[in-house]
Amino acid sequence: MKTIIAPTDLSSISINAVNYAANMAVSINAKLILVHVIRLPVMAAEVSVSKAIYNDLLDEAENEMAELCNKILLATDDKILVESITIFGFFQQQIKAICKLNKPFAVVMATKGAGAASHFLFGSNTIFAAKNLHCPVLVIPQNEKFSGIKNVALASDLKDVSETIHFDYIKNLLTIFNARIDIVCVTKNDDVVHKREMAEAISFQNQLDKFHPQLHFVTSQNIENGILEFAKQNETDLLVVVPKKHGLLESLFHKSQSKTFILHPHIPMLFIAE
Repeated sequence: MKTIIAPTDLSSISINAVNYAANMAVSINAKLILVHVIRLPVMAAEVSVSKAIYNDLLDEAENEMAELCNKILLATDDKILVESITIFGFFQQQIKAICKLNKPFAVVMATKGAGAASHFLFGSNTIFAAKNLHCPVLVIPQNEKFSGIKNVALASDLKDVSETIHFDYIKNLLTIFNARIDIVCVTKNDDVVHKREMAEAISFQNQLDKFHPQLHFVTSQNIENGILEFAKQNETDLLVVVPKKHGLLESLFHKSQSKTFILHPHIPMLFIAE
């Protein structure tokens, strides 16, 4: 059975992403694991915190998570298995450990949470997850509802395709949702890409031959805008991006760009580690 992990800070925005994850889990018969990481107040690092305070924080969070689990089971007519993990610590460390143990099909996260006053700053953790987790991370826009995935677009710079793209995962994704796929290459100089990268483009298409991928070259001085505009015009349900250390897509994950690209998507975005 596949597993979907959905971190939440219990804010309305993150719970919307949890509901998206739950409905996705129903559609692919997956188990859903909800994760809530409690980060102690700053003062806890400077003064000792009594066991009673720890217990109170944990009891409160566990009660809220249990209530959320019950709501999900009710909304999905008990069609999926739902578990919850409530734990103290730092989100980045805990989510890595949980993913290593459970090997999820995807980690489904909101773009942001309750803000600076929440137990952990959800936005920065979403950026961390998209860039660093060694499992697919699906970022859900505010108020987005799951209604199936039929049109997938994969953004690529057509460089080192065989070394950077997890084709088995992409094939599995397309098969599960019976989806079609567009391969989108955005460049600032269209002629250069056509001459230099056509061999990689043919390799890309051959790998996904049974899904009849369509290859699109888009010219734009802004890589981010070019990708998102294509997705909008083609009614894309899911945009797949591979965070790369080198190449055109690398610029999307610089600090200034990632805040816009990851935290303000117009459609669900799936980040698959290189």
